[in-house]
Amino acid sequence: MSRPIEAQVLQHYRTVNPSRMPVETPEAWEALVERRLRIFRDRLHLPLQLFRGAQVLDLGCGTGEHTLVYAAWGAQVTGVDFNRLALERLQTLFARRRLHATVECTSISQWQPRQSYDIAVADGVLDHVEDQRGAFRKLAASVKSGGLVVICVAPLPGAEQRVLLRRLISRFSGGEAERAVALMRKWFPEYLDRARRFGSRTELQIVADNFLTPRHQPIALADLFDWMVEAELSLYRSWPPLEPPLADQANHQPITWLLSPYRAHLIRQASAWTVQREQDAEVYRSDSPEADRSWRHARWMEESQRIEALLAAGDQTALDQYLPTCQVVGRGCCGVGEWWLVGVKP
Repeated sequence: MSRPIEAQVLQHYRTVNPSRMPVETPEAWEALVERRLRIFRDRLHLPLQLFRGAQVLDLGCGTGEHTLVYAAWGAQVTGVDFNRLALERLQTLFARRRLHATVECTSISQWQPRQSYDIAVADGVLDHVEDQRGAFRKLAASVKSGGLVVICVAPLPGAEQRVLLRRLISRFSGGEAERAVALMRKWFPEYLDRARRFGSRTELQIVADNFLTPRHQPIALADLFDWMVEAELSLYRSWPPLEPPLADQANHQPITWLLSPYRAHLIRQASAWTVQREQDAEVYRSDSPEADRSWRHARWMEESQRIEALLAAGDQTALDQYLPTCQVVGRGCCGVGEWWLVGVKP
């Protein structure tokens, strides 16, 4: 990341840190651990035994709440972040639980791994750096043979709704945080409520992180797959799941999904998540037409085109009237803002 952009991002995170979460009470700590378990154990199929005694890198660790979870699982952790204020909180949290972390205060552009790791995690980090490919290459290079690279990114396809929301909020808030929060409450209350409930962050943190940060660039999955192939990583697991269920024999040679032509299927699968909603589980139990993704995709195309026209015209009054009537845009989880991928190094 160039120094001017990097400095802007750092100043933004010093003003409103997106990673800080309450962990001081037993209830808050248990809730945080449970959320990590849902991701790593239940979705990504990474048993906790992998963390016991493992060298784990948390690149872009922020205030370190997730780093603390990995340490509690038995890992020897290293946290890297360019925000010294955030790292001070990390060290306080670790001291309270009498756990140890190696801390490196540096930007990802300047960072070079000092050792090899068993597991390297970059959670919601690569979207905010300028040289995304370079950051991924360094992350992958830091992992030992047989180790895991675990990333969480905003993907394309999948994050189109988030991109549209960001453009709306940025345009009509003028970058003013209080104004941006007010617009989110008026236009996209479902999104804001869901993000607050599932992420344990304040409205200001959510809006500042997703819609006001100086650098937020979703990554094309095609590019990400290229980077994984360059790093000789094989795809172990993704969530939301990209790999289709196949009724073949367990002893058959597995498909190398990252290679052509198989990767095209993964990208097509990802495009279906553009119109994902939080309440899909309920929808599939009913006869609602929303269970048909083609219906939702048609609604997305119609709504997004209308919003683009109003955005181009700068017509906030019309947006105030139209956005609450949308059936896909701004509803539920608004597509996918976080895509988890696990790569294995040979």
